[in-house]
Amino acid sequence: MMSLQPADQAQGLRRLLGKQIPKVITLVSGGARIGKTCAAINLAVAIAKAGRSVMLLDENCGPRNVTGTLGIDTVADMADTVRGQRALERTLVPGPEGLVILPAGRGIQALAGINAGGRDRLVEGFARVGGALDFILVDTAAGTLSRLLPLAHPEQETILITTCSGTGQANALGMIKFMHRRLGTRNLHLLVSMTRSQAEGEAAYYNLANVADRHLGAGLELFGVVPVDERVAQSAHVGRAAVEMFPQAPSSVQWRRQAREIMQWPLPREAAEGIDRFVQRLILGSRVQAGTAALSAA
Repeated sequence: MMSLQPADQAQGLRRLLGKQIPKVITLVSGGARIGKTCAAINLAVAIAKAGRSVMLLDENCGPRNVTGTLGIDTVADMADTVRGQRALERTLVPGPEGLVILPAGRGIQALAGINAGGRDRLVEGFARVGGALDFILVDTAAGTLSRLLPLAHPEQETILITTCSGTGQANALGMIKFMHRRLGTRNLHLLVSMTRSQAEGEAAYYNLANVADRHLGAGLELFGVVPVDERVAQSAHVGRAAVEMFPQAPSSVQWRRQAREIMQWPLPREAAEGIDRFVQRLILGSRVQAGTAALSAA
């Protein structure tokens, strides 16, 4: 077989760089253990059940991350692609209803020191995988130390997860302030999790929306209210999504409704800028947080 000349290789890479990316939905939270990963899993499964192709990109490490919650063993991470040990496709894990999961906790950290070769491998991998995807849902690490917050671009859709507790709302307000001032995020979708009633969730939303508008000039839209539901814990205990195991549970009904809304959101203009821009934001987030950590340690 004839090998490609450098000019042919460069032309092929330019085609990959310009390839349009799927719709990216970033899930963020001001704190831990408020149902963000649970929401990410159930929204991804609900979208997949509707016939769309979905990747769930997981920044988290440890037993409470996406694969840990679903009881899936993993042997690879996006870090293996960055280091040239595996193609990106070989790091993907099959999930419920045909969705694919990209364990990326170690990989996102490795991006701070990525070289040109690693960047090209990542771009080419996302271009090959992304061509078959409709959505990428991103489950970020909790709080402002997430390295994936630059994916929450003003033209991308970002869902902020919170609870009704005073601590939950205070953490959510801190995240709204951070994203508005540091990232230029003007509008966020708020998902209030683990509520005792619809009214309680709406009250939390109105409180946060009023403070965000009055003090920051930031917009906050109510995306949904998900009630406390013991079947969520029951399904997680056996490594299943609630929308899959208990489709008629109150939480599942809400997640399906929210998934339908996500599928109606328009593709942002930034998507036309291609895979290269998406990978740039991955790398940027890792380097910014690495620099912040270095300054804190100094």
